[in-house]
Order: sequence, then C-alpha cells, then structure tokens
Amino acid sequence: YNSIIGHTKDSEKKQILLQLDYIPENSILILDRLYPSAELIYELNKRQIKFVIRCANTWNAAVSKVYIDKNCRDKTVTHKITEKAVTELKKRVSPEEVKNMNCNLEISYRILKVKIPDNEASIKAKTENTEMLLTNIFEGMTEEDFQKIYNYRWGVETGIDVLKNKLAIESLTG
Repeated sequence: YNSIIGHTKDSEKKQILLQLDYIPENSILILDRLYPSAELIYELNKRQIKFVIRCANTWNAAVSKVYIDKNCRDKTVTHKITEKAVTELKKRVSPEEVKNMNCNLEISYRILKVKIPDNEASIKAKTENTEMLLTNIFEGMTEEDFQKIYNYRWGVETGIDVLKNKLAIESLTG
C-alpha cells in the first residue's frame, strides 16, 4: 500500500491523482465527497480504474437534476470538461498528449441516488440518508451492490476520525 500525508492546505483531489499508479488492477476506488472533479473522473476513465465517488447533491447540474427528480434513481451522463480541468490535466501529461487536449474532452459517468447509513449510529439504528454516487460501472450492479460497496468506506472514516479527533492530528490531510 502507498499513502501520502500532507498539510491541510494540500488538496485531497491533487493527492489522489498522485496515487493512481498504485491502484491494483480490478479494484474499485471508493471516494468520499471531497474528491469529485471532472479532472479526476477523466483520469480514472482514461486509466480504466473503476470508481464509486460520493458527491454533494449540488455537485453539478446533472447530479442536481437526478437528486430532485423523485422518479429518477439512476442516470448515465456525458459532458465536456471545463477549461480549468483541461488546464490541470495538461500539467500532468506528455507534450504529445497536450496537443490533443482541449475543452472538447468528454467524461461519462453514472449518477445513482441511493440510501446509505450516515454514520455508525445510523447503521445500528438502521436509518439511512439519500446520497448521490458517481461511478463508471455501468452494468451488472444494483443499487444494493453500490450501497454495500460504499459502506466499505466506513472503516476508513473511523480511522480518519481517530487521527483527527482522538490523536488531534488536525493539520494533516491524506
């Protein structure tokens, strides 16, 4: 395993981009709300790394539409990435790749509206919140499968809680 611990001013989004080479084949990368970005989704799709990312219901217009639509729980979208995302991508690719990078680059992902426990207490009480997940897994998995996959993140969250709150290592991120 490989990890990075940095100052809180360091962005988790930038740190995860440095870690992509270390993700084992056939893995599913599970990320929380700090991570969704067009740049990251583009990079994960390009590398064929499967992901499940929790995002705010207002992350972008497509996510917001699914969130407010009572009849929609699952939608696949494709859209162009922003100029800002293209600029960031160009910083990390070869000069040959830079020539082909522009705002016509597209990303595709699936938006899922799922019920997942909010914390350990809600797991025990069997209460759930509606959450938005982004993924590039388009077939073969149900909403329940994504609930189970996302719940694997809980062990990481409790570990982070120990570091930040119990050990008071609040000036670090990773």
